[in-house]
Amino acid sequence: MRVPNVIASLDAEWVNGQHAEVSLPTDENRLLSYQLTILNRTTGQHCSILIEPAGPTRCHRLSLGHLLAKALLEARRAGVIEAWPETLALVAHFSRADLTTLRDWKKLRTRVDSVRRTFATTSRPLVLTVPSPAGPKRISIIVADTMLLAPAGSSLKALGAALGEHKIELPTDSIARMDLLKASNPALFRAYALQDTVVAAKWAARVWTLLAEKLGIDDHVPTLGAAGVATIEKTLADLNLDLDAYFGYERVRRTRQILECLTEPWAFAANAYHGARNEAFWVGYSPQDTPLYDLDLVSAYTTAMSILRVPSWSSAHPLTDISRLAQVDEAMTFARVRFRFPETTRFPSLPCRAGPRGLVYPLSGTSWCTGPELVVALAQGAEIQVEAGWRIEWTDDAIHPFAEFTGTINRVRADAKAAGDQVLDQLAKEVGNSAYGKTAQGVELFRTLPDEGVTAQKGKRVFDSRSESMKTLPPSRITNPMLAATITGLGPVRV
Repeated sequence: MRVPNVIASLDAEWVNGQHAEVSLPTDENRLLSYQLTILNRTTGQHCSILIEPAGPTRCHRLSLGHLLAKALLEARRAGVIEAWPETLALVAHFSRADLTTLRDWKKLRTRVDSVRRTFATTSRPLVLTVPSPAGPKRISIIVADTMLLAPAGSSLKALGAALGEHKIELPTDSIARMDLLKASNPALFRAYALQDTVVAAKWAARVWTLLAEKLGIDDHVPTLGAAGVATIEKTLADLNLDLDAYFGYERVRRTRQILECLTEPWAFAANAYHGARNEAFWVGYSPQDTPLYDLDLVSAYTTAMSILRVPSWSSAHPLTDISRLAQVDEAMTFARVRFRFPETTRFPSLPCRAGPRGLVYPLSGTSWCTGPELVVALAQGAEIQVEAGWRIEWTDDAIHPFAEFTGTINRVRADAKAAGDQVLDQLAKEVGNSAYGKTAQGVELFRTLPDEGVTAQKGKRVFDSRSESMKTLPPSRITNPMLAATITGLGPVRV
């Protein structure tokens, strides 16, 4: 679904119930106000409205349709919109906090998607009947959370600063007692509450405009990770490559399946995927006044990704010849090996899974690893016996799709820095960094050796609001254990 031209930004202010009435439980909030901003992306015009509930109890709270009707009516009076929109984007910063204040939230919660502990629409829009002067109007609504459309951990204050729309500062003790601020200084309360909706609306509008203009993404993406996947898909299409085929999938009776030739190496490579390596080579307290260094390779994963070419999936074959497995860029290779490093080796480089403890790097043991890791281990003098292995060749095409993707991201960032556009620079960086994570999303589901044992629950469990149940986070559209393992194996190798 294309991003609508009309944005409605929602926020709510409340106070802990016991502050307002000591008999209320601590988890009961007393709602003070709703505030909304309607922004027209075409003209840039916006208007804001603050709505107070008629009373203090939950039955006095307002429904989403009622709030949107009031806000849209005000926007029409102000000339921000000409008519009731058929589609609309509802945004909030941490929508979980604001949507749950709605009177009809119990009816709405199964019509939105839970994403990273907040709410948005990812699969289908929320269709709502909203009152209008001409009668009830059905509006198709995409729900977006600006937390998911910003660099990880960004506060609304940080987003406002990047936009030049600074949040209004309040005394430190006012946040917990917004009821007292509302009573003593209603003008400041109103200005503070409304400014938050302006920042969220303008951030969403800016992000969607930049994604369309700079990366060619016109459709709604709920997260910057999804924007990364969309950018990769566009990059592949520009190279005349099919996304399913590139990532090792095919359509069988309209169902997306792993290529039959990859059923064995798929699980094997998943065992060889270990993620990033980050460790400190000191046990216990460090000596006083001793400098500690945390090394971080700039653009490590995007650089590793740029090495990847077009896999010839049909070439996948098992082998145990270490000379053909210990490769960096000649092919993708994976192995299960028994190894022993010289006793004088300070930093052994072959990973071993240690159950819930994560990875360890012993002097000897059994490791599931990739070709680049074997190259490093051999250079360190390790004795290696291959128990099993797989090799997948590249095609003859001199195409590096992820290099094209990384090049696009780097060009956008360079232009943004030259123009002093902090928003675009951070946005592009986050989109670029998310691509690696998406290739590895759900890889653990395919591992035959789960850390917690064969009876352990596989994968990350997440709440699905539409079914109101816990489900396993599924792989992304570009999940591929061979590519993910190769990318992290090239980090070495995972410094």
